[in-house]
Amino acid sequence: SKALLSGELKVPTLALWLAFTMSFATLYFLLSWVVKLAVESGLNIENAMYAGITLSLGAFCGALTLGYLSTKLGLKRIISLFFFAGAVMIMAYGNLKVPVVLVLVLIFFVMYFVQGGFIGLYAVAARLYPTEIRTTGVGWAIGAGRLGAIVGPAAAGFMLGTGISIEWTFIIFVLPVVVAGFVIARLFSEVVD
Repeated sequence: SKALLSGELKVPTLALWLAFTMSFATLYFLLSWVVKLAVESGLNIENAMYAGITLSLGAFCGALTLGYLSTKLGLKRIISLFFFAGAVMIMAYGNLKVPVVLVLVLIFFVMYFVQGGFIGLYAVAARLYPTEIRTTGVGWAIGAGRLGAIVGPAAAGFMLGTGISIEWTFIIFVLPVVVAGFVIARLFSEVVD
């Protein structure tokens, strides 16, 4: 594991850990809170069930599409685009008052872009490291990112508990995914196409 933080791999490794942590924070916030907040905002229980299905469907479709588009546009570019588009969708979902059908459409696209971009980070990790340390590198990146998976939902619960509005909570959780998008766009130009 020392090889991950030495020589030419040090900065890319730390950048990858940051990207995983930030995207895990937003992703787990969304997985933990989107349906619950939809119900608290007035979505009835039946539609909340559809929100959960739409969330999973968006994640599935986003992951498939990212894989295909990365072969056409390049992995780095498409991950960044997905994260930035996800940020726009999160803002829209958290701040627009729209009919139920459009709420479900927004949920689909939130997860389509955020989960799609997140899945791409695994491919970045695999390309970053030479074969002899690839498994270690990917494992450490995922492990480092889990900090975001813990902090994201807990921070959201704390913010909502202190009276920060749902709208502002969603605005705040746009920031980690934007950071992840910039990290991938800027710091991996030499490593990943």
